[in-house]
Amino acid sequence: MIVTLPEGQAHTGTGLCLLPWAVLPFVLTIAAVRTTAALLAAFLSTTVTISVLTVGQFLQSDTLIRVGGGFGFLTAALGLYGAFAGLVNGTWGRDLISDPHLPRPRQTA
Repeated sequence: MIVTLPEGQAHTGTGLCLLPWAVLPFVLTIAAVRTTAALLAAFLSTTVTISVLTVGQFLQSDTLIRVGGGFGFLTAALGLYGAFAGLVNGTWGRDLISDPHLPRPRQTA
């Protein structure tokens, strides 16, 4: 069965498609809190990007969609930096590119 929306409701379909994808990076952001700064920043930026794009679609706001696109460029830059730092630091076996590990809470016995 093919479901079609009236042309004037396409934004609702796009918003509904983006909505679950806004939840996934949020969950991954929570998991990344105990990893590296670059990974946390990339997931946080991804969460903001998709959330802003989702709201922009539901509200039919060109401004929010453009802001979401801007955050998308930031997300790409953070992802490239994190990948570069991980590759270089892993290859050389030391921290040549700054990507600090985030502190882990002390465990009590």
